[in-house]
Amino acid sequence: GQPGALTLFPPTKVAYVDATLDHFSFTSKQTFRQKYLVFDKFWTADRSGPILFYFGNEGAIEDFYNNSGAMFELATEFHAQVVMLEHRYYGESVPFASLNSSTLRFLTIEQALADAALFLAQKTTLLGCSASSRACQVVVFGGSYGGMLTAWFRLKYPHLTAGGIASSAPVDLYPGEHKAPAFYKATMATFQAHSGTCARTLQSALTRLATLGRTAAGRRELARQFRTCGPLSERTGTEA
Repeated sequence: GQPGALTLFPPTKVAYVDATLDHFSFTSKQTFRQKYLVFDKFWTADRSGPILFYFGNEGAIEDFYNNSGAMFELATEFHAQVVMLEHRYYGESVPFASLNSSTLRFLTIEQALADAALFLAQKTTLLGCSASSRACQVVVFGGSYGGMLTAWFRLKYPHLTAGGIASSAPVDLYPGEHKAPAFYKATMATFQAHSGTCARTLQSALTRLATLGRTAAGRRELARQFRTCGPLSERTGTEA
């Protein structure tokens, strides 16, 4: 298949930063190693060009690096450095050997946003940026959950970035608010605009999933087709 960014643009730097475990404690100074990847072959020689910063999602950072080709295309055009920070508790950036209710309490959106804020505040030392106040303007990127982090980061820490691109980020979509139909309609409209056949095929598939989910036999068939780890419950089938 088509090679990913790890093959086409292998990181020029793989490093770790000592990240603060609890950014909101006045007493704890505990840290953990947080991984980040850098690609700077397109960066300006004076080290003042922009930084395209990717918010790691719920997984190892290499997975997102490998599937983020658009960032490298932009880096070529704007002579930018690409930087990707792994999300705490994923990949190699796990603070504790054992995960339980006590150690997982530091896995929050607020802590993840603060990780990025602290990281970008150190861009001169960590990334070799020019010390000029106008150098290394940062644009943040993210998709899905990472896109939500991108949008929230722009609201919480606007002074650290020049802009952000939040892709497929359901920032304002929460259970019980009945906004899912509008999100669904917008998604289907996008498919319809590019291919009516594609939109009809997707609609047919979703209808089929919902129909199968209503019966025990149908749920067994879905479990077989999708090779789920266990049987699908009635509730799972209904929600599908």
